[in-house]
Amino acid sequence: MRSGRGFIDNSDYKNRSIIQDLESITETAFVIYADAQEDREYEVGWRTGYRMTGWHICAIPFETGKIIRFFDEGAGSKADQPDKADPLEGLVSEDILEQFRKSNAVKDPGSIEDEADALGRWVYRNIGKIPENIRNKGEKIGQRYEFWFGTDIANNFNDNFPRIYATYYSLKDHYTSDGKRSRDFYENVVDENDFLGNGDPQNIEKMYNDMKEFITDCNNIIRNKR
Repeated sequence: MRSGRGFIDNSDYKNRSIIQDLESITETAFVIYADAQEDREYEVGWRTGYRMTGWHICAIPFETGKIIRFFDEGAGSKADQPDKADPLEGLVSEDILEQFRKSNAVKDPGSIEDEADALGRWVYRNIGKIPENIRNKGEKIGQRYEFWFGTDIANNFNDNFPRIYATYYSLKDHYTSDGKRSRDFYENVVDENDFLGNGDPQNIEKMYNDMKEFITDCNNIIRNKR
């Protein structure tokens, strides 16, 4: 729990969740807490003794208050997540999300752009041979929206694939929050559209819808492989 610039220890001793360390960095609280069991061996006088059975690292942005869990070890690692506080929750449906999180760790769980980029790279690796019609859609996105994907040799399907994911989900985060989240990202896209595109805000919405169709097709390939 936050109190001014400091914190109040809000350990849940009833459910054996005990805070080990708290740190505030740029409007985000980082918390390390342990799962524990009562153990008489560690009792001291009237104080109950506990033995650690697992531990977790979480980030809690002050703006949202939502717990983002990005490391779990030991007992309770899966069962202790009733809120499903996965940083990729909402980016894809549960079937793909579950597969992705088994083998991919996101370094910055507070960044939709980084998370979606990592997701895009995973999808690209796991699709295998990409059907020609889907590849054509991806290539057209790069060509149609050069203001964002560039005009030089770097504007190619392989490089653009994860960037399409990163761009789409960052814009989605902005749109679905009524402009409250991913604002810097959106404003950067607007600036590029004003400078190198046609300057029409609807151009960004068209790009968003084209990317949505492309990503849906790619995600469906992963689903059908299950």
